[in-house]
Amino acid sequence: MIPILPTQRGLLWLLILVVLLVLVWMFQPILTPFILGLLIAYLLNPIVNKLTCPKCPRWLASLFVMLCFFGVVFTSIGLSVPILYQEVADLTKSAPEWFGSVREWLAPYIEQFKPYTSKVQENSEPLLDNIPQVGSHAAKLGGAVLSGILAGGNVVLGTISLLFLMPIVTFYLLNDWDKIIKTSDDLLPRKEAPTVRALAKEINTTIAGFLRGQLGVCVALSIIYAVCLSLVGLDYAILIGITSGML
Repeated sequence: MIPILPTQRGLLWLLILVVLLVLVWMFQPILTPFILGLLIAYLLNPIVNKLTCPKCPRWLASLFVMLCFFGVVFTSIGLSVPILYQEVADLTKSAPEWFGSVREWLAPYIEQFKPYTSKVQENSEPLLDNIPQVGSHAAKLGGAVLSGILAGGNVVLGTISLLFLMPIVTFYLLNDWDKIIKTSDDLLPRKEAPTVRALAKEINTTIAGFLRGQLGVCVALSIIYAVCLSLVGLDYAILIGITSGML
C-alpha cells in the first residue's frame, strides 16, 4: 500500500471541501431549510443541554426550546412585516418630494459659485432638474421590485416550504445533536483525534460566542431603536430602527 504524505492528505481534504461547497451552491434552494435549521440548532443546543435532566428528556427539551424560539420569531415577523411594508410604501411615495427638496437646498449654494464655476453650473442645471425624476423612477422601481418579490409564486412556495421544513429539521438536529457529535468523533483518526478535538473546541467557543453575541446585540439594538424612535414620533421609525440595529 502506498503511504499518503501529509501534503497529499491536505490536498485531498481541500478537494473534498471544494466539492462540498460546489454541491451546496448547486443545491442551495433545496438545502436552505437544512442549513438554517443546522445553524439554529447549533445556537440553541446549549439551552437544550441545560434543560435536559432525568425529569425532562432531551426530546421534550428540544421541542420546548424549538417551539419557544420559532414562536417568538414568527410572532415578531407577523407583527413587523405589515408595518415595514407600509413604511416602505410610504417611503417610495415620499422619495420624489425629498429629492425635490434636495434640489432646492443645493441650488443657492451652486448659485454662489457661479462666477467661478460657470462650466460646472451649466452642466449641473440639467442634473438638478432631473433630480425629482430620478427620485420618482427610483421610487417606482423600488415599489415594483418589492411587489414582485412579495407576489412571486416561487418565492411564496419557497417561503412556505422553509417555514414548514426548518422547524422540523431544527427539532431533529437538536434531539440528536449528541449522537451526531459522537458519530463524527468516531470517524476521526485515533492518532489525530485529541488535536482535532482541541481545535474543534476552540473554534466552537469562538464562533458560538461571536454569533450569539452579534445576534443578541443586533436584536437588542433593533428593538431599542424602533421603540425609542416610535415614541418620539419619527416617520418610518420601525424601518429605520431595524435597519440601524442590524447594521
